[in-house]
Amino acid sequence: MPRRRRVCMQAPLPILLAVALFVPVAPAAEVCPASQAVVQWKTEQVVQWLSDTVKLPQYSEVFASQEIDGLTLLYGLTDNELQSELGVKPHGHRKNMLRAIAQLQLCTRGHGSAGVPLAASSSGPNLQETSAGLNQQLYVAALEDAPDRGTVQLYGEHMNELKAAIMKELHEAGWDPKWIPNWPEVADLVHVSEETLDKIRSLGIGQVLQQRLQAVNSLRLKHNVWHKVSSIERAGVKDPQAHPMYATPGTQEWQELVSAAEAIRAYLLTFPKDIDAHVWARCVAFALADWPQVNSSLAAVYSMAHASARHVCSARPSQLSEQPLGPPHGHRMTKLPIGSEDCELASIFLLNIAHDWADTILLSHRDGASNVSLMEAALQAFEIRTRVYVDVDALQQFLVGPGFPPFGTFSFPNISHSSRCGLQHHQQQVEHLIEILQATSTCGSKQPASSRDEATAVQILTRFSGTCTEVVAQLRQAADAYGFAVRRGEESLGPRSDSATPGLQHDEFMLPADATQRILPYLNRHLHLDPAGAAISAEKSALSSPPGSEKWKQYEKLDPDEVFVIDGVFSPEALDGFLKFTERSTVFHGLKSGGYMCGYWHTGYAPPLFAQAYAELAAALPRVFCNHRLTQAWAYKYDDNEDHAPEDSWKTPSAGIGIHADEASVNVNCWLVPESSLTDAEKGGMLVWPTRPNVSEGGYNSGRHKTRWGQNESGHFILSTFLNTDTYYDLEETQAQRIPYKGNRCVIFDSAYYHATNKATFKKGFKNRRINLTFLAGIMHDTCEAVQSRSSAGKRAAAVSRIVGVAASVLERESRGL
Repeated sequence: MPRRRRVCMQAPLPILLAVALFVPVAPAAEVCPASQAVVQWKTEQVVQWLSDTVKLPQYSEVFASQEIDGLTLLYGLTDNELQSELGVKPHGHRKNMLRAIAQLQLCTRGHGSAGVPLAASSSGPNLQETSAGLNQQLYVAALEDAPDRGTVQLYGEHMNELKAAIMKELHEAGWDPKWIPNWPEVADLVHVSEETLDKIRSLGIGQVLQQRLQAVNSLRLKHNVWHKVSSIERAGVKDPQAHPMYATPGTQEWQELVSAAEAIRAYLLTFPKDIDAHVWARCVAFALADWPQVNSSLAAVYSMAHASARHVCSARPSQLSEQPLGPPHGHRMTKLPIGSEDCELASIFLLNIAHDWADTILLSHRDGASNVSLMEAALQAFEIRTRVYVDVDALQQFLVGPGFPPFGTFSFPNISHSSRCGLQHHQQQVEHLIEILQATSTCGSKQPASSRDEATAVQILTRFSGTCTEVVAQLRQAADAYGFAVRRGEESLGPRSDSATPGLQHDEFMLPADATQRILPYLNRHLHLDPAGAAISAEKSALSSPPGSEKWKQYEKLDPDEVFVIDGVFSPEALDGFLKFTERSTVFHGLKSGGYMCGYWHTGYAPPLFAQAYAELAAALPRVFCNHRLTQAWAYKYDDNEDHAPEDSWKTPSAGIGIHADEASVNVNCWLVPESSLTDAEKGGMLVWPTRPNVSEGGYNSGRHKTRWGQNESGHFILSTFLNTDTYYDLEETQAQRIPYKGNRCVIFDSAYYHATNKATFKKGFKNRRINLTFLAGIMHDTCEAVQSRSSAGKRAAAVSRIVGVAASVLERESRGL
């Protein structure tokens, strides 16, 4: 598990409440430095303060060795850091230090002379008004403190309109100190509204920062709130006492969070365009299990992040990236326009917001949002994932690009890193869509077509905004581009180097620049989401037998540690919907070197039917799922590899996915394609080792093949493959439970069990490709009892938050005379 970052600071409750309610607390005169700004203190002065004022000289040596200066003292120490990194073990000593630090912060806020003055130009307009009460210490504390770093830690780099407006005003007033970001460098990346500028001008920047600092200081909390849902859950599973998901009502920790929520709410009434403050509101509301506020905050953040991403990607749509020309050009390179790094960062921020939002919705159903069913929560979570997939794709011009690199990097060789299996699939899929179009009445066919085919045709024509003839021509261009890329990739491959692992299945290759350029407008782009993925109507079930029927009761009597093999899982209508959506939707963007490709729920494979199937399965098998939150969902497609190649060829067919385990509690694998597509009835299924191996977390997927690419003198790409063996490769196949392949079969088991594909040998043909759906629920090694404990804590917190929310609403209405 990743190390939990400590970014929150703790302060005594009276001071926190005073800040939250905007009541100034006057520090005693004897604790305020009279001469030099605290932020300018050297380590020696910090040590002297520690000894003379705090009366804890025993820590002087460690403060000196760690070079704690004034700025670090004021804004860089947390309770955890004092304890774990500076060795301040007694709780009372840490409290005394934090109380004294809080007094210093109040001193510096109360006296402008205690800060570091700006080196200003006298030529700027409205200089005095702009600079009133402003100093470096205030700027850093208000705009670069732990809460803002927490937002970056959670979701990534982003633009904040309020911060940008302050930068713009300072720059135009002639203030350009080194510690303020250079406005001209980012001016085109953010839209600053006149409304925000007018508010800053009316208050003055110093006053704006003072108000923001009050909200920032309210977040010096004991409860660590700066984590996504997934991180919070994992930490709670590992150590529930040290990392509780929710605060306990009635405790000081709870009151600190309530005060912080009030302070942030008051601040946002004045500055609603501060995207970071909305993230703070989400974090505090989550700790309180205030689900309506969590949802409202994330909706606001998403809206602002989406608007920002559109602006960024419009201002800086592309950048040049060096790519190899390939044979016969030797090592020569050329530059291709690809999606800009600024646009990608804005997209990543938007994606991270959406994913956390979707996770939160699923969790809120379990932990307190009693008015939302699992079905409703799942459908809403999947809808958000589809929404962000469509929104991110729309940041670039349709069918033009310039397109993002496949692996999200901006250097050779990764942009051109691809696979024969994946590109051939994309070519076949586009050709399949052309066939469907031309066989429908929508495109003039006299022969009857199915309702699903007609719906697909309408959707494609709408997406491409053209006539049938025009759209078919555009799709042919895409198919031709993929075919060209396959041919160029094959002819650009040199022989394997001597260091390559013999007989290792691998179909990855590098693409020359001309092939990369041809496919960039289509690769990783949203071309088509098929309507066959719609949920089954409410009076029907996606399962062949609805939850509660005898089919499912028999499995509820079994030991949950068993491997469940369940046939005929989906209804005919749902199975056909899954097959059509998977065959037709262009969402398989993860091209793997092992002869298969992935459509993840965060990259477009999130149809409502998928959400419905999960919710019904969880309801049908409550002892198996036991309220574990859905943590991942995907569909994998495999190579159509009936023709075998020599072992020393790069065309060796796919054997499927090797031995591994997935980081979850419950693993569900469902197969869609009928068993008539198999070439060998003994193959195509999976192997499961029904034991929990004693290996450290993180070792479950580390036994993988590592590859490296180079070029010879002619420019051909040379692959060197290195086998990274791990302990679990010693597992004997004879020890595994062998589960034969069968269409419409689901295999459900503890996700800590090692498992692997049992040789994916399927017939040639687009519709014969092996397809498996996967749901992952929960956290590895979590227990039903622990889940229930966390859920109960969340429900208790949510109940209190609802009462507080209703009371606050009543008071607000009364204050407004309503």
